[in-house]
Amino acid sequence: MRGETGIEFAEEFLPSLFRADGENYYAYVPTTIFPRDSAWLWFRIEKSETNYPYGPWHTVAEFKAPNPARPAHRNWVASSFPVTNSVAGMDFVLDEVTLQMRPFNARDIWNHIVTVPTRVYDSGVWLTNWAIAWGRVEDASGNESPVLQSHRSLDPAFVWKLELDMGPVSDFKPENIASVKTPKIGSQITTNVMNVPVTVSWNGNGTSLEANMPTNRPDLALRYISARNNQNEDVQSWGGNWGQYSFRRNSFMVERDGSFQDIKPASVTFAVVPNVHTTFYAKPRLLAEPAKD
Repeated sequence: MRGETGIEFAEEFLPSLFRADGENYYAYVPTTIFPRDSAWLWFRIEKSETNYPYGPWHTVAEFKAPNPARPAHRNWVASSFPVTNSVAGMDFVLDEVTLQMRPFNARDIWNHIVTVPTRVYDSGVWLTNWAIAWGRVEDASGNESPVLQSHRSLDPAFVWKLELDMGPVSDFKPENIASVKTPKIGSQITTNVMNVPVTVSWNGNGTSLEANMPTNRPDLALRYISARNNQNEDVQSWGGNWGQYSFRRNSFMVERDGSFQDIKPASVTFAVVPNVHTTFYAKPRLLAEPAKD
């Protein structure tokens, strides 16, 4: 999708959204990111003859339609890079935000590469294990994404508002970590970490392992670290979701003889860590050269 000027935005057709009507099929593509300042929108539908890796994309159809939206015209002012926010006695630094267009990727449909580099200092000491844990981003035209993504950009022609939650993402302190046996399906266990109760359970059919902590501590967050089986082997989790106060992990597997086997983990390790929220206003720079794959 594109407007009269500016960058293109990619979206995917989800099979679950298609509905049959006789010999025809209908679908819709939900999005909160598009060129809101354009009077017209151009849509190009593409297909690939091969799937992952994708072959060259071929145009199936193109459409033009009036833009039903208008830009929000938020009067945000971008700070000059690097931007430093001081919160709770710590310094959070945002370096230059950039967007690079990617014309083709054999293993991805997305056409953007967004970089949001940050640094965190405590009393002048660089905390190299701190990074963005969660992020929400809006642009001044009205586009928004509840998740800061490196593969999908907002409109770089406008100022962005970045709501970032920062915290440790590795090298956790021993007092922050807990390892517990996974409960039986239909039951749950609760353990205290940093004087915070964390409850671990399986969902109803036993496919997802869930952990939750109370939501009354905005200064803390819950982090999934790893899982292991009864043979003390590392169990990989290839699916799930997470937020500040919870995580859900599924698709647990171990690798044996060059192949992966489904398995239920016998234990799970997680951490309760500091969390600091900070807000930046920044104007991304669109890089001239397209990204090379």
